[in-house]
Amino acid sequence: MKKILIISTLPPPFHGVTIYNEMLLDSKIHNFFDIYHLDISDHRNLDNLGKIDLNNVLLSIKNFISLFYLIIKKKPDLVYLVISQSLAYLRDGAFILVIHYFSGAKIIAHLHGSYFKKYYSKSNWFIKKIIDLTLSKVDTTIVLGNCLKYIFNGWARNCEVVPNGTDFNPDISKKSFVKKKNIIIGFLSNLIESKGVLDLLEAADITINKYKYKDIKIKFAGSWQDEKVKNKCLEFIRINKLDNYIEFTGLVIGKDKEKFLIETDIFVFPTWYKYEGHPIVILEAMAAACPVISSKDVGAIFETVIDGETGILVEKKNPKEIAGAIIYLIKHHDERVRMGLAGRKRFEENYTLEKNINNMIKIFDEVCHG
Repeated sequence: MKKILIISTLPPPFHGVTIYNEMLLDSKIHNFFDIYHLDISDHRNLDNLGKIDLNNVLLSIKNFISLFYLIIKKKPDLVYLVISQSLAYLRDGAFILVIHYFSGAKIIAHLHGSYFKKYYSKSNWFIKKIIDLTLSKVDTTIVLGNCLKYIFNGWARNCEVVPNGTDFNPDISKKSFVKKKNIIIGFLSNLIESKGVLDLLEAADITINKYKYKDIKIKFAGSWQDEKVKNKCLEFIRINKLDNYIEFTGLVIGKDKEKFLIETDIFVFPTWYKYEGHPIVILEAMAAACPVISSKDVGAIFETVIDGETGILVEKKNPKEIAGAIIYLIKHHDERVRMGLAGRKRFEENYTLEKNINNMIKIFDEVCHG
């Protein structure tokens, strides 16, 4: 069997990239290739992403020693790495150069986001030269949607599209599709401002206090990553008297996540996170037959949430539009159910983990034998 070295991070912290990396490593790829893993995780919180400090430098030195050992001792045919779209790419670029000059391995670079081209355009000449040099050594790049292939124009010899997938598969026979008075609106993500937490709270205020739709409960599942944002949100809730309508459940995983999304009538994810690519949480909501309200023109979301069919897309940072979409789905029960079931069908056809892993195996095999 061909030997593959995977360079990636693992949870914690829990976010789309680390969760996907863990699923890939635990998948059936071991049946087709000899897999080795270089874990480059920094298990501190999300505030540390893309930053350089002493801990990161020491961790990078340790990772480079491990990389040299693995490529010399194991002699992989292919090295697959998930690349950053921030200053941390300097580490990834150095990995690529080490692999290129000290082994005969083919290289796949997988981008789990949409910001890389903007990062490049905002960088100084030195970083641009590093990116130009290192990406010229990459055999194949992978992006999360067709709309993101442009990112590697001028660099990639070959660019493949592999949407995210998930093994999250709740039993939707447990979901209530009957018309009811009390509506549960769910949000699931790390609780940071750019994921739209405050935007949803402002939309809740519009829905509840302006339009007088009071038979709702908005549940936020996830962990706070910034104390200032947490205090800002709690103060907003207090000032606008939303305490009875808002619930913070904390992190939900496993069966708790299944229960959370099965009980959710409308899933809202109004993200404007600059690194957003193809959020797994949206796939999980679709798997649970939730109609999804999310953001236009952010990552590859519009390729997944089909506006008017599986959910409603709104302008980012626009609480008024979010509220309008919530009100529409509250008032139109049959549409809400139809969109949720259409989302479940779309998930089954396109975004299961099996489909994702089959795509990855195909690309690994083609690059190894190319």
